[in-house]
Amino acid sequence: MAERLQVVWLGTRLAIRAGGWRVGVIALCSLSLALQPSANALALKLVTDGALAGDWTRAGIGVGTLAAMIAVMFSAYGISVPLQTTVSERAARLFEQDVMRLVTSIPTVEPHERPDFADRLEVLRSNSRLLVGALWTALSNVSFFVGAASALSLLAGADPALLLLPLFGIPLFVTSARAERLRDGAIGRTAEASRTSTHLFRVATTPQFGKEIRIFRLRDEIVSRFHRVSEETNRELFAADLRAALLAAGAWLLFTSAWAGGIVLVAARAVRGEATPGDVVLAIAVAGLVQGYVSGAVGLVRELTQTLAMASRYVWLVEFARGKRTGTGTPPARLTRGIELDRVSFRYPGTDDEVLHDLSVRLPAGATVGIVGDNGAGKTTAIKLLLGLYQPSSGRITVDGVDLADLDTHRWQRSLAGAFQDFARFEFTLGESVGVGDLDRCDEDGAVRAALTRAGSTITLPLSEQLGRAWDGAELSGGQWQQLAVARGMMREQPLLLVLDEPTASLDPDAEHALFERFREATRRGTEGSGAITLLVSHRFSTVRMADLILVFDQGRIVEHGSHQELLALGGVYAELFELQARAYR
Repeated sequence: MAERLQVVWLGTRLAIRAGGWRVGVIALCSLSLALQPSANALALKLVTDGALAGDWTRAGIGVGTLAAMIAVMFSAYGISVPLQTTVSERAARLFEQDVMRLVTSIPTVEPHERPDFADRLEVLRSNSRLLVGALWTALSNVSFFVGAASALSLLAGADPALLLLPLFGIPLFVTSARAERLRDGAIGRTAEASRTSTHLFRVATTPQFGKEIRIFRLRDEIVSRFHRVSEETNRELFAADLRAALLAAGAWLLFTSAWAGGIVLVAARAVRGEATPGDVVLAIAVAGLVQGYVSGAVGLVRELTQTLAMASRYVWLVEFARGKRTGTGTPPARLTRGIELDRVSFRYPGTDDEVLHDLSVRLPAGATVGIVGDNGAGKTTAIKLLLGLYQPSSGRITVDGVDLADLDTHRWQRSLAGAFQDFARFEFTLGESVGVGDLDRCDEDGAVRAALTRAGSTITLPLSEQLGRAWDGAELSGGQWQQLAVARGMMREQPLLLVLDEPTASLDPDAEHALFERFREATRRGTEGSGAITLLVSHRFSTVRMADLILVFDQGRIVEHGSHQELLALGGVYAELFELQARAYR
């Protein structure tokens, strides 16, 4: 019961946020509609008995009541339906905003790589209108009880035995709840398949996949896979619906038999002169109402079951996000000692294999640190740990001697800057696409232009230019999008940690080297006195050789570290790889 009240409260609060006074108007319309069917049935009795008895006053009152109820019905529907549609649409958007806010409030990216998390998000995304439906369900429940009470009072007047009729609806409630549990189970089992079909649809309909789909003739394969996955989902849902329908059929047969028996009972009384023809009409009308109320109540049970399942996933997300809160410490305004990794190991959630093993190294304040290694050596994973996107499985990372886990992760991430190989393409205006690198200065054209200059941008479009053909904007080349990503990383003033994780991999070695040189010098000038650390991740040794400290990764371990000259003198992995690459460029 407590869970149901929580769901209704969540839905009510969401609807009031979306609709305000409109919710009160909808509630009044709902209550007026609840009384209308019973009033119609009573009016029919008055018309029938009045006409047969020649009592035109009574018949006139009945006709007037019918006319008034019809006016009430059309007015209430005319007012409430558009209002409810508007509130539902607004509430769905607010709910999606809440989900977005909760997901992005989680400081790490670990949940995004959990299939169960992705499945729950898919169900939340595809059923965003259900939670606000909790309020409409609650209003329908109130209306149902008001209408049912008025109908039962009329039934008692026709024949007290008819009060037993609603009891035959109990099996319908039981089977309805069972049916919704069956369907919700099917929805949960097909969530992954649903995500797959959504992804395949996006692949087939978004421009970024268009070239390869056509060149590699993937159209039929993608459509075929979409069909197979959709059929798999549909079969599972159909099987659940079929079982639910069979359960409901038996329950409805029982109720319909009881309903027909009640009508026969009143008709027999009329034949014996114990009831008027109006009583028979009233009994038929009200018994029909009871059937409608039972049917509506079954629907309410179904909706409530759906909403409860939906709300439980939302509550799970809220609690999950709260459970991921981090430390409360404030990062230092400047680095004096630097960042230290102390026996840090890491394994991805849900796996047993470590991808980083016992990393121990100190990154001095103010240093430029290069990171090299083969693909899969653990470079990017180590970067994610430093950025607070993951937490070590064992060991610790300290910032000027303070455990990173004790710092407020959101504040720590606000003191970082970076550009990455798998950069985002924000289809905003040109200025916004760069400016989001520092939201406090997003609207400062001078800061945005300075960041573009430091990134070596060759883009000549105005900052107000909309990007992306989907928005009738400019379409940039891959290299230009990369320039925007690098410029975005240059927006923040005096970051404590600046990360360049192969953001210029598509550039030739000379261009990359020149860009990193500009980047390093601009960073040193801009962060002078802050002790900022710059991390350069690259496969090109001509770039990382400029670093004060170079870390060599191999199979999740730091196998060598030192300056370029020190590593060459060591004659180990770095020296060998450097010589191989240098030989290739000769």
